[in-house]
Amino acid sequence: MFKPWFHCTAAVCFSSLVLQSTLTVSASDDWHFPAETFVDGVPSHWQATRPDSLSLTRHHYKYGEQSLQWDWRSGETIDIEQELGDLHQTAGYGGYEKATFGLWVYNDEPGEHELRFDFMEGDEVTGWFSLPLDYRGWRHASFKYTFRSDFEGEVTSDTDRIVIHAPEEVDSGTVRFDLVVYNNPLDFRQQHVPAHYDWQPVSDEQVEAKFPSRDKVTEHQLESLEQLRARLHPANRGNPDRHDFDDLRQRFEGFGIERDEHGIRGLPVVHSRRASFYEYSGLEVAAAADIHDVMFDVAELWYLTDDAEHEQALAEMYLDMFDHLFDQGMQPGSGFQYGWYNGRRLCDSIWMMAEVLRDHDRLREARDYLDYAYGWSKVVTEANPAPNLDHYHLDARYQLLGQFMFDDPVDQARGIQAFMDFISRGIMNPAHNAFKNDGSMWHHEAHYWAYAEYAIPTLIYLIEPLAEAGFTLTPSAYDRFKYSMLNLRFHANLLELPIPFHGRHPMANKPIRPDIYRALAVSRPGDGERSVTIDEQLAAAYLRLHADADAEEAFGGAVTEAEPHPEGTLSMPYAGMLAQRRDDWLVAVKGYNSQFWGTEIYDQENAHGGWIGSGDLYYLVAGDPISLAGSGYEHDGWDWNRFDGTTVIHLPLEELENPTGGTASTRTDHDFVGGLAHRDQHGIFVMQIQGPQWLRPDHRGKATYFFFDDRLVALGSNIRNDDETYPTHTNLFQRHLPERDTAITLNGDTLDAFPLDEEAVTGPAWLMDMHGTGFYVPDGQRIGISRKEQHSRDRHNTEDTVGDFAAAWIDHGQAPDDASYQYMVQLRTSERAMAELAERMASAEPPYRVIAQDERAHIVADDETSLIAGVLFESQDVDEIGPITHVSSPCLVMLESEDEGQYFLTVADPDLRLDDDYLSQPHEWSITLAGYWDVTAEALSQKPASEVVNVEADAQQTRVHVRTIDGQSLGMQLRLQE
Repeated sequence: MFKPWFHCTAAVCFSSLVLQSTLTVSASDDWHFPAETFVDGVPSHWQATRPDSLSLTRHHYKYGEQSLQWDWRSGETIDIEQELGDLHQTAGYGGYEKATFGLWVYNDEPGEHELRFDFMEGDEVTGWFSLPLDYRGWRHASFKYTFRSDFEGEVTSDTDRIVIHAPEEVDSGTVRFDLVVYNNPLDFRQQHVPAHYDWQPVSDEQVEAKFPSRDKVTEHQLESLEQLRARLHPANRGNPDRHDFDDLRQRFEGFGIERDEHGIRGLPVVHSRRASFYEYSGLEVAAAADIHDVMFDVAELWYLTDDAEHEQALAEMYLDMFDHLFDQGMQPGSGFQYGWYNGRRLCDSIWMMAEVLRDHDRLREARDYLDYAYGWSKVVTEANPAPNLDHYHLDARYQLLGQFMFDDPVDQARGIQAFMDFISRGIMNPAHNAFKNDGSMWHHEAHYWAYAEYAIPTLIYLIEPLAEAGFTLTPSAYDRFKYSMLNLRFHANLLELPIPFHGRHPMANKPIRPDIYRALAVSRPGDGERSVTIDEQLAAAYLRLHADADAEEAFGGAVTEAEPHPEGTLSMPYAGMLAQRRDDWLVAVKGYNSQFWGTEIYDQENAHGGWIGSGDLYYLVAGDPISLAGSGYEHDGWDWNRFDGTTVIHLPLEELENPTGGTASTRTDHDFVGGLAHRDQHGIFVMQIQGPQWLRPDHRGKATYFFFDDRLVALGSNIRNDDETYPTHTNLFQRHLPERDTAITLNGDTLDAFPLDEEAVTGPAWLMDMHGTGFYVPDGQRIGISRKEQHSRDRHNTEDTVGDFAAAWIDHGQAPDDASYQYMVQLRTSERAMAELAERMASAEPPYRVIAQDERAHIVADDETSLIAGVLFESQDVDEIGPITHVSSPCLVMLESEDEGQYFLTVADPDLRLDDDYLSQPHEWSITLAGYWDVTAEALSQKPASEVVNVEADAQQTRVHVRTIDGQSLGMQLRLQE
């Protein structure tokens, strides 16, 4: 018999179902909060207008074996005497659990009427909500009291009564109540009644109006549908299990599902113990995935079996579970909008059972729930989709599979085209969490590789088979996606990214999967109708990232050579990052401001990472292949105060922890943070130092980083805080010692003693770590050095860790007031080269000069590159940067001297000026030059682009008016006119 690949239409795609494991339950009532379970009878403080209207029933229940039935008449009430307690209480992971009222309500006959719940202080109604009775089955209502309250009015802690009002416009009816919880913390992210939005099924007219026209469907697309179905079918992913039929029947029978004249019943199903207040009930409950697994395994065996008798029995089992879940409240529009992670396996089961569901008039229910849970109809209802990395990882697959719910193959093809156009529109929309104009992949309001690491492969592995079948991204969306992928491989080395981009999972070191470059490379839109070609740049990147790849197998000989190591300078303003590459090494600096964070903390995840992203430098220079661990960034024993390049108060571990125990992210009061890339070869980065709110918000300063070829000059000024207990340090480096005798170098002397608790020297001095990175520290600065066993805690604060490390820092002492620092870093150097550098720095012609280092400006002149670079913290007159005499706004500038009377100038305003949609707003300002200059601006490929608006010039001065946006660097050629 034909078994369709038709997919997930889930009348029951819910996230975390939990099944009560036994039908016989005593009233535990080891509750940690006031609740009614109706296990012992009708509560005496529940007083109905007619006492005999309240009774116990075993026909439907959510807790134990019975619920409370109310046979109401028009206008009747139940009066409940009950106090509520603390309405501001919180608990749980990230502090997400907020004080909540909840209950289950079963309704027999849907109608256009509702129950009303009044919360009373004496005779005064202070808050209320209404529960529509437009459904059949169970509903779980949960209403938050104070945090984003769901109530009308304002429920107070002095509430002493709750009154339930029956509908007045209907003569009579019956409802059942179970597990009524008066006040307990509940995760505010859980679904509830009222639902988050008023869901309506998509109409045939909407589909017809928004789908591409039928004549846009090609023969190739239609011919490819079967192959596409096969590639995406759940049973064809990996190696499907041929389950034992008797074992499956036994697992199914464990749910106790039965039918009679009162309907269907079985083990109560809730989305999770915590989300439905079962966590403290004292009941034994099964794992959340139990029903998912049984339904999936039943569907998989039904799809694979050749035994007709088993096939029929499996179909009956599946339909019983499907109907039971529907009765338990997993319905479209119910408030239980379950997709996300756990719903996937259940939805896959419905895909496999689509024919059975269709034959038994359940397919429309399933299709509508798939839409409710995963939103397949958004491809026609959302004109401007907002992208989201979680969406790409969790929802996109099921939005695609929803298009196969149409009977007509032409409509399926039209739906898939609409899906790809939907994905393309999302990629092109830079608002909110998105593919930003600099290639950043935003999530939680920052460039977040820890989310992109799984979301981007999921999306690409959908794009690849679709492109092969003739369904491609739009060319503009493909190019934008490609731009992000090329920038991703630029600020990774070889496959790992700097620590801040792992967010709340620091040093998890999740690598890029090289194969995603291959898959995207072969999915480039071609010139013909929905045809594909190979993107040579992405293909060459894949061959570099995957050194053992077979180019012939991957690209059929179209691309055979790997790209060289990327070189140059990349500024990513939305990531708060500047990256410098030469040869095979990478140096990157990361900052944060009020618009995007430096790091994210969830409860104990990243518990000690408050200094991450606050101007830290990452030298990915060593390892085979080059990696964080190979470059000395080892998790065990890591000192969470010692991120290279940061200026911090060196605190004990317990003081680094976020005391709120909730969710936190580091931000500053400043927006002037970010970088400039000059001709893609040199750069500047600025960080406004400010301690996180839970650490030392009074810790302030200014930090700048000047990248000249393979050298870096770091400056700090105006460093101050009031901490008189712990010292303030500017960290030069912290490196794991693979062996305790692994040496570092100080002024030409080998340091291999272990332990070396702390050695203090005064500059001028130079150091070199074990990976050939040299640090020159000028005169007058105290330098601390250690080589020792370090004791720390793991990234999630669950266990102690230990490791051997070498570290060096500039010591500013306790409570510094207007302290400063200066040092230079030389990449891939030697002891001889560092000794020569020290001699040159002591000479009359040092390789660089610090011209300004105060609260108004940091300016450095580099003689080897003929560059002058400045960070101008305010509008000001200028007399140190070539012909520039004035800037009207804080800015970054880098001026390169060419021939006489000729310069190349790059400017940037790193302040993104984000609006409510997280879109950068343009900023107009000016640079004034002494004399009459011809100004030619370089064209920028990014759109919108920074630009020169106009030039006002006379014999005395030239004023260049610029409009900057997205933090982009704007270059211009300057030629002095006679």
